[in-house]
Amino acid sequence: MGKRTQRGLVAVGLILLALGGCTTITVDEQRMMPSFGLGQTLPEDYLLQDHHFERSDGSSVYGLSAIGDPAQVTVLYYGGNMQSVDRGMSRVVSNFSAMGLNVYYFDRRGQGRNAGSAGIDTAFEDAKAVYEYVRAQVDGPLILHGLSLGGFEAASLSAEADIDALVLEATATNVDDFVEHARLPWFARPFIRLEVDEALRGFDNRDHLADYDGPLLLLSGEDDRQTAPVLMEKLYEASPSEPRRLVLVEDAHHNNIMSQSQTREAYRAFLMEIGLLSSD
Repeated sequence: MGKRTQRGLVAVGLILLALGGCTTITVDEQRMMPSFGLGQTLPEDYLLQDHHFERSDGSSVYGLSAIGDPAQVTVLYYGGNMQSVDRGMSRVVSNFSAMGLNVYYFDRRGQGRNAGSAGIDTAFEDAKAVYEYVRAQVDGPLILHGLSLGGFEAASLSAEADIDALVLEATATNVDDFVEHARLPWFARPFIRLEVDEALRGFDNRDHLADYDGPLLLLSGEDDRQTAPVLMEKLYEASPSEPRRLVLVEDAHHNNIMSQSQTREAYRAFLMEIGLLSSD
C-alpha cells in the first residue's frame, strides 16, 4: 500500500473519530493499481534510451533504459504500485548505476504514459511482455528485480524466464497476509476494517517461487510500515532457491531500501557470490 493510500486511511480515520462511526475499506484493484499522470523529468547526466513496443493486443508500452556497459549486468526493474517511469526513473538510475548496473524500467498499463486500465487480469501478461522485449535486447546477464507489487510480477516470471538472478524488494506473500500485517495508525484501528476484493485473491508469491531454484535476494526495510518484514521472512523460508539471501536493511522504510549503502553493499556482494560481478 503506497503513501497516498496510507494518508487517505489516516484522513478517513480522523473523520470517523469525529463522527463516532465505523467503516470498511475494500482493498481492490483500483487501490492496488491506481493511475497517475506524468511527473518529473529525468536528470540529464544519464545516458537514457526511450523504448516503445506493442503488446499482443495492440496496446503500446513505454519505458526507458539506462545503459553503461552493455556487457555488464542488466536489471529489469518492476516498480511499486504508485510509481511511474517519469516520476521514478531518476531515482532508479541513481540506485543501480551506483553499483555499475544497467537498468530497464517500464510503465504499467493505465499508468504513466501507458493508456488503458490497470488490473490483475492484465498485470502478469504485461509483465511477461516487458520481460520478452528486454530479453531480446540484452546479451549479458539479466536480473529481474521487483519492488512491492512489482515483486509479484517478477516472481511470477522467475520459473520460466531466462534470468541469472531474482531480487524481491519489500513485497508480500499474498494480499490477505499484507492486509493482516498492515500497520494502520493506532487511532484509526478501531474504526477501519480492510477487506480484500476477490479479484486479488489467489495470487501467492510462495506459489510463484515454488518452481524457481536460482539465485534469490530478498530485501526488506527494518522500518517498513507498508510491507511487514515478516512477510519477506515467509518468502525466504518457503523458497527452494540456492543460494538465497534475506537482507533486513536498518533504518529503511518501504520506498528507500535501494538508496541505503547497506543495501548496495549486500546487493554487490550477492552478485559477486554468484559470479555476475568481479571483486575489482
